[in-house]
Formats: sequence, structure tokens, C-alpha cells
Amino acid sequence: MSSDDPKAGTVVFVGIVSAVAVFLIVVMLQIVFYRMQEREIARKTLDLAPEELAQLRASQQAELHSYGWIDQAGGVARIPIERAMELTVDEINRPAPVRTLDPAGEELPDGDSIILEIFTPTPDSEVASALDEAFSATGGAPSDPPPAEEAHP
Repeated sequence: MSSDDPKAGTVVFVGIVSAVAVFLIVVMLQIVFYRMQEREIARKTLDLAPEELAQLRASQQAELHSYGWIDQAGGVARIPIERAMELTVDEINRPAPVRTLDPAGEELPDGDSIILEIFTPTPDSEVASALDEAFSATGGAPSDPPPAEEAHP
């Protein structure tokens, strides 16, 4: 064996020490990362809000619980949130308005209405016999089946 060849025992020892060192460094970096992450989360969420944020929240709460104009020229106003919720619940619970249309599809004035009844005549009803008489005068009864078409070769 020449003096230039590496010794196997030394190589194995250095390799094991290096692997352990890398493992420990990775573990330490993870510990540092997670501790810094916890501190950052605590700083952002648990610390007292800055004065600007407190003022913003106060002004938003004041807007939520007061009357005021959003666009006075356009007639858009702001109402307190509690009143808006009451009005919304009342609107949801109110029955829908009934529109009355005449047969042409035109809306009728308030109070006027047309009642359309759909009636299917039966063979023993008076209406069926009246319809049969009316159609027999024109040449065909509604209760008669239509004539079968002749097949042409």
C-alpha cells in the first residue's frame, strides 16, 4: 500500500461525522425557522393593532351603525346595519305582488282581474254536448277521431 492512498477507516469516520453534522444543521435550521415563524405570527395577530388600524375600525363601525349619504345627488343613502337586516327579513317574508294580465298580455289596472278557467270536457258533461252540437254544425265533432289518411302506392 502506498502512502498516497487514503485510509479506509479515516474516510468512513469523516463521512459519518459529516452526515451527522449535516443532519444536525438541518434540524437546527428547522427549529430556527419554526420559532421565527411563530414570532412573526404572534407579531401580526396577537400584538395590539396600530393606531391607524384602530381608527379605521372605529370609522367603519360608525358607518355601519349610522345614517348618512353615500351619493346625495343620486339619492343613495346609508342606513344602520341592524335596520337593513330588519328590512331584508320583512321583504323576504312579504308575499310577492300579483300581476294581473289580460289575454293579450297587457297589465290590467289595480283591482281589475280576469279569471281564466281551463276545463276539459268529459263525454257525459253538458259542455261536451254543447261543443259537439257546435262542431257538428261545422261538419266535425271534437270527440270524433280525425279521418285516417289514405296510403298512396
